[in-house]
Amino acid sequence: MVISFWPTNEKFIEARLKDLAEFMTFHESEGLIPETIRRHKILAFFSSDVSVDLTGVYFDILPRSRWGNINGRDELEFNLRGVPERWQQLEIEFVDILVKVSPEADSAIVFASALVGGRWKAGMQSEISISQELKIELKRSGRDWEITRVVTYKTLQ
Repeated sequence: MVISFWPTNEKFIEARLKDLAEFMTFHESEGLIPETIRRHKILAFFSSDVSVDLTGVYFDILPRSRWGNINGRDELEFNLRGVPERWQQLEIEFVDILVKVSPEADSAIVFASALVGGRWKAGMQSEISISQELKIELKRSGRDWEITRVVTYKTLQ
């Protein structure tokens, strides 16, 4: 019998995604310093050349010029800076997480549902609650895993 004190790669990645969702949860009353710290913690989950494609996501309350395709950590940070300007509250949770690690254990693909809820500062629709399927690609960087790509997809019903 083998006893391991370290989580499997799959469990480690799943825990990291849950931590990311926790950091992405935003409440307007945070203040500038905690918001800046939170944003930098979020960016640490992503590779410098990350690609995020949110095309097709129902976010008519966010300008598409800022939330279509995001390429690189700098662009991601630019978009994260806009969150306090638009939201009073934003909550994100990843559920139904399926992690597939490559045989070499140097990359992984995650399929998950992102539950997004929040209160918008202005506009026709003040509250939002959606579920979006995501495919998240990660690469191993030392002892850690970095998100390299995020794309949306639709499941068959």
